[in-house]
Amino acid sequence: MRNLKHWIGAALLAQPFYAQEIQLIGFLAQTWRLGLPQRLRSRR
Repeated sequence: MRNLKHWIGAALLAQPFYAQEIQLIGFLAQTWRLGLPQRLRSRR
């Protein structure tokens, strides 16, 4: 494979049912970066 993006694209085409899981992981990573868990904990 040429590079990482090519490999990821090929993997998604081979197993498209993982696409939703990858999107969910990306969303969760963004949430952690924004500090949402700390905001939720501070309300208690």
